[in-house]
Amino acid sequence: MRTETDPSDGSVRFRGPPDDVSALLHDLRLAHMSYCKSDLTRPWGLDLPYEEGIRFHYVVEGGCWTITATQSVWLEAGDVALMVNGAAHQLADQRDGPTMSVFDTERREVGPDMYRLRAGGGGERSTIVCCKVTFEEPFPSALVATMPHMLVVRAGEPAGQAIQGVLQLMASEVALDRPGSVAVMTRLADVAVTHLLRAWIDGDNAATAETTSALRDPQIGPALLAIHRDPGRAWSVEALAALVHVSRSTFAERFRSVMGVSPARYTALWRMRIAEQWLRQGRLNVAEIAVRLGYDSEASFARAFKRVTGRPPGRFRRDVATRSVLDERQRNSAERP
Repeated sequence: MRTETDPSDGSVRFRGPPDDVSALLHDLRLAHMSYCKSDLTRPWGLDLPYEEGIRFHYVVEGGCWTITATQSVWLEAGDVALMVNGAAHQLADQRDGPTMSVFDTERREVGPDMYRLRAGGGGERSTIVCCKVTFEEPFPSALVATMPHMLVVRAGEPAGQAIQGVLQLMASEVALDRPGSVAVMTRLADVAVTHLLRAWIDGDNAATAETTSALRDPQIGPALLAIHRDPGRAWSVEALAALVHVSRSTFAERFRSVMGVSPARYTALWRMRIAEQWLRQGRLNVAEIAVRLGYDSEASFARAFKRVTGRPPGRFRRDVATRSVLDERQRNSAERP
């Protein structure tokens, strides 16, 4: 990216399209992927519970309603719906028809975290590919906070055309069941999700332009990227302002105007999102998390965590473990004949 000096005030400004959005997407590291190909015949309807991570549904054949608490969208063959926040939703052939839990269907494991599902009454057929992915680090809050609960990419759109080949490769990989399929599927899922996110970021409607303004802002985007990449660093306003070559006061005012919070508050919120993810994963203890996120003691981290989340880190971890046990019991109960 090039810079130039504004003759009116001597400030340094960026020219050319900022690549900070691409850098944020590039930094995502896919940690886990599950895949299901569903063969459904009318009438049919599926309830999908909350699951951490992001999911997408790709209609291979036929069509379906995708229904959330706030909206319902009809998908035709070639369309994709991306569900960002893991919220519970429904897939069905009728908008107001009966539904059943996805755990009560005929579901067969065909490989590690790969399934074939069958449901319905024997009528007109639809085939839908569903994929869920989680990342090693929490999904960038600057993206999640501004994204709609459901993003739809139509088959006829440029992004929809580009992703068709990736999704068809995923379906073929499941059908072939060859050695190494898990590694191949994980990489294909990574490409598919990146395509979908880019479709949203590159959207030319007014809402998209507004919600991506922070990431595209030449003074804010590089600062967000720096905080996301190195959350444990003691970021000062001076250090962040220096990254974008503006004064401390100009940067602080611009950041608060765009983000709605101060740089220090945003950094704290981002650290707590990472802490929540690490606590859920269970691979680090509280003291290790505190050090990685730049706190000088476990106690200071615990106080910061409670201020943001309302719970101390130990209780948060116990609550997550309890919920996981209850969810597992529900799945096992649903799968028993």
